[in-house]
Amino acid sequence: MSTIIEKTLTKKLIHYFYYSKLNTLEKKIYEIIYIGIKKHQKNISISIKGHVIKTNHIQKIIPMIIYDNPKFFYLKYKFSIISSNNFLILKPEYLYNEIK
Repeated sequence: MSTIIEKTLTKKLIHYFYYSKLNTLEKKIYEIIYIGIKKHQKNISISIKGHVIKTNHIQKIIPMIIYDNPKFFYLKYKFSIISSNNFLILKPEYLYNEIK
């Protein structure tokens, strides 16, 4: 994520209730997933240099994203997570295909 986009997104999300309750690492994970869902990505790669991302991070953050963002109504509560040593791939399920 570029620095300009990161700063702009952080300024927007800072006002979200659940986002504001997260620590720095969790906020970065939230931002990555948020952008992936907003872009309707089928695979969201989550990797943060110098950190090990665990599935429990994802399980904690997904409900917070949904609560903070009712505009993501098209998101199911079903996710697949592929874990590797350095990153996770989140595979969200959507109720609808992306309209182009």
